[in-house]
Amino acid sequence: GKERAHLCRLVRQDLFGGSPLFRMHLLELVPLGAELSPHAVEVRPSDSFVNVLLDRPVITGALGRYCELVPASQTWHSVILDETQKQFVWDLASGAPAVRDRLDALGYGSLMPRGRGVVLLFSGPPGTGKSMFADSLAFRLERPLLRVHTSRLLEKRESARSVLSEIFRAGSLVGAVVLLD
Repeated sequence: GKERAHLCRLVRQDLFGGSPLFRMHLLELVPLGAELSPHAVEVRPSDSFVNVLLDRPVITGALGRYCELVPASQTWHSVILDETQKQFVWDLASGAPAVRDRLDALGYGSLMPRGRGVVLLFSGPPGTGKSMFADSLAFRLERPLLRVHTSRLLEKRESARSVLSEIFRAGSLVGAVVLLD
């Protein structure tokens, strides 16, 4: 019980804490069970990681209730927006060298060596093209779109954090643009 969980936590932190495979939860430490050895643990790949390696759908099981991975379909030219604004958003979303250089100059490179994905917040009334714009960004970036159904996610508030973690992990594994819709 608690002793085995504590042991797993210590092993994960001390032995594997620096490993990106454990930090990104691509590998997990799983207790083997008291019948074999009360302190034995096994290193296993996460379900998401196995699915990517075997070219199977990444969004499976209960996770499919909260999100869907779809090919982007809206072209960049279908977005009706001032060209200067479109270019500004594109420069941010594409990780243009000038934007990366500016972030590094502000010290974000050393403060955040990973997890530096671009977050864009589109606001406006329904029907103004927020979701379409995200879709067109994914299309232009040649990435899939991971559409998260936030209304369904909010129904299960107690588990929303763990579900979101799994959604972002899956999105990262396939290089998706994540849309919280």
